[in-house]
Amino acid sequence: MFSVARCYDYGLGVKKDAVLAAIWYQKAADAGSAPAMCDLGVCYERGEGVEKDVNRAAELYRKAAEAGNPAGQCNLGYLYELGRGVEQDWEQAVYWYRKSAERGLSRAQCNLAWCLEYGKGIPQDLEAAVRWYQLAAEQDDPRGMFCLGVCLKRGRGVEQNTQEAVRWYERSAAEGYAPAQCNLGVCYEHGEGVEENLTKAVELYRLSAEQGDPAGQCNLGYLYEIGHGVEKNLDEAARLYEKAAQSGYARAQCNFGVCCEFGYG
Repeated sequence: MFSVARCYDYGLGVKKDAVLAAIWYQKAADAGSAPAMCDLGVCYERGEGVEKDVNRAAELYRKAAEAGNPAGQCNLGYLYELGRGVEQDWEQAVYWYRKSAERGLSRAQCNLAWCLEYGKGIPQDLEAAVRWYQLAAEQDDPRGMFCLGVCLKRGRGVEQNTQEAVRWYERSAAEGYAPAQCNLGVCYEHGEGVEENLTKAVELYRLSAEQGDPAGQCNLGYLYEIGHGVEKNLDEAARLYEKAAQSGYARAQCNFGVCCEFGYG
């Protein structure tokens, strides 16, 4: 039953049908399938094939989590982090992230590492954060590779090593992870850990910007503003600043404000 649900959910051999997927997930969940409980929870959380109901999603994630399903554990932890369907509780978020992380789910390893890095629901421990990022990165998790690169670049919880940071940024960027593309672009723009290459920096910022990453949009906008690596174009600079500003990116808000003040673009 779970396999049938997955086929309808992902359009494997049949036409994709969210309603039928939810029906079969329910049947499998009723039969005791923890993965089905988790995936049915996703349906309720997103409102796919069923009416959106975050409280119901939390119930299903809890059942899956208590049955030892790592995805259910991670998803329940995330609801506790956000306070969606449950009362916000960072300690509970960490508890479930750890359960899932110890079972090897890279997404949970990243989430647990972030909590350890910033002291959310658990005392800050930068070295432990790096260890969990490393475990996620070694599973080719794009976020894990990116976050490990950030730690290496800044020397947070690990000896600073810009060249190693670039290596992880490159691996994450190759998977299409926009923040890594942006950070790798910074390295190429300023020659940090790699030989300076403005053409490559522009290419990476553009890839990041096209995915809606505000830092990538702002950085590309700045290159257009000053004509660095691209032909100077104040209209394009203002357009990119505005996009990043709409995402709440403070530096872009400032830069776009300057454009508005002086009529640039």
